[in-house]
Amino acid sequence: MAHIKISRDWFILFLLAWVLFIHIFVDPEGGIDGITLLFAGVALYVWVVSHSSVPRMTWYILVAFLAWALVETLFFSRVPYTSFQNFLSLLAGALVFSVGFPEHLVRRAAVILVVGALLLVMVGLVMFLFIPQYQSARFTSIFYQHNAFAGFLIVPLMLSFWLVLEKKQYGYLLAGISTFILWGGLALTFSRGGYLSVAAAIAVFIFFLRKNSVSFARFGKQSVVILLLVALGAGAGFGLFEFLQAHARAQGISAPASPYALEQSGQTGFHARLVYMKYGLKLFKERPLVGYGLGSYGTESARVLDEVIYFSMDPHNLYLRFLAELGILGGTLFIIFVFLVLWTAFSAKLDLLHGALLAGFVGMLIHNGVDLDFFFPANVMLFFTVACLLVRHDTDTIKVSRVLKMSAILAAAAIFPLFVSDKLFDRAWIYALAQGNVEPYETHIRWSLALDPFNPFIRIQLSGYYLERNELDRAEQLLDEVRRIHPNNRSQYLQRGLLLVRRGGDGEAEEAYKRALELAPYRDVEPVIALVDLYQKQGRSEEVRNLIKDTFKRFPPEAFKSSIWINPEKQDLLNQLIFLERILNELPQ
Repeated sequence: MAHIKISRDWFILFLLAWVLFIHIFVDPEGGIDGITLLFAGVALYVWVVSHSSVPRMTWYILVAFLAWALVETLFFSRVPYTSFQNFLSLLAGALVFSVGFPEHLVRRAAVILVVGALLLVMVGLVMFLFIPQYQSARFTSIFYQHNAFAGFLIVPLMLSFWLVLEKKQYGYLLAGISTFILWGGLALTFSRGGYLSVAAAIAVFIFFLRKNSVSFARFGKQSVVILLLVALGAGAGFGLFEFLQAHARAQGISAPASPYALEQSGQTGFHARLVYMKYGLKLFKERPLVGYGLGSYGTESARVLDEVIYFSMDPHNLYLRFLAELGILGGTLFIIFVFLVLWTAFSAKLDLLHGALLAGFVGMLIHNGVDLDFFFPANVMLFFTVACLLVRHDTDTIKVSRVLKMSAILAAAAIFPLFVSDKLFDRAWIYALAQGNVEPYETHIRWSLALDPFNPFIRIQLSGYYLERNELDRAEQLLDEVRRIHPNNRSQYLQRGLLLVRRGGDGEAEEAYKRALELAPYRDVEPVIALVDLYQKQGRSEEVRNLIKDTFKRFPPEAFKSSIWINPEKQDLLNQLIFLERILNELPQ
């Protein structure tokens, strides 16, 4: 029996590593591959962990939050499919929180968090040292987003302090090296939000360190060790960056002294966050009761955007994001959940490990207020995992039920057809494009749509193919389906406009193009080009002139020199504007 218990314990720890780290290597941004793998791990974890518990009231609030998010997705969301995708990572995290974590394995879990983060930093260092495009950029590891990675590192960094100060069996040298490397990785992200959040987390950890120290002298020595490791690790990170930049300059390659060196007055990362939050607040005011739907900020902010350089798909404030996307009820329920976790954590008997977890969680909460952590499922899973570790001491609990276990299994089973659909479509589409004909693969595509019937993006891609082949009826059927299930997608209006032009419905086509332009006037130029082409055919030269001049006002030349506008589509936009300028110069005076 003891052997079985040990094996089961190690399996639980393996599953914890699975839900926190393994899916990151497959798909860090939460695509269907990563989500499928994540839910497989979550389902097994929920099934195996059978004797843990979570606080009753906190769990009820979390269930209410999830229930409202689901209701909002089904009945009120402007982007229902995107909302469903975002809901999945929240559901996975909530399932892990709901079963908690066995008390006797918490210390091993903390070690896994540190080792997993260390592995991510080591992989990132290999990329940073040997792949040229990463050497002048901020450190991202396989997250490919420096701020999100900095947010992920906060908790492991605090746990690394605990590892250095308490876990003698792992060796002070090994623990110290781990802390050193983690701090070097954080330094290389150049994430000011990450630095601020970690500074607050260190302050909280030192507070608990003082409470747990038997004497002031011991506290002083431990504090010096912590601060020395921080200084050495951060110094090594900055030193490595400077070495690579100096090496690049020696080879005649232009390299900035730091990622901040290119920032201009009034166009800093701090200012950009204030603008993104302003858009989030505006969206909340427009629809305060029900919001626009999980994941809707990217779509809806494009409508209220008033400067092209502010292109982010996230408001960089999780609490404001939930208010804008889920309305006052959803946002308030989430804030109450966080408050209850903190209340329970601060009320518990505090050892140094608990203090490290709580310090990391406080740092995460601060970072969630200035960055886009929940855009990545890994950060969502870490948030709920740490929350469940913090509330494990509570006595007012609700035990894991068979209903919860079956819910996790059913959720994983329900996601698998979406994974199969994605693979079927990708395979069919690749072969179809290679052969220039989709007909031999239409059975695969129909199966793909049957397995994922509410996916608008497959339909948009397929309708574009039918438009190229002038199969207008088939394209129209798909676009009608898209309009029903994802009404605010811009691409469908561009395709519908083209379809109507080919049918001779110029007036309706103009309305479709204008609708696409209204949804994102500062995001792309394709609707403008489509309208210009339509007006030119109709001989409406003055309207062409005015339309192009208005477009130049929205996309001024100085915007393309902005250091904070790092949209990968920037060059495509510039080429489109050059094309419009050529048309404007050719117009009769």
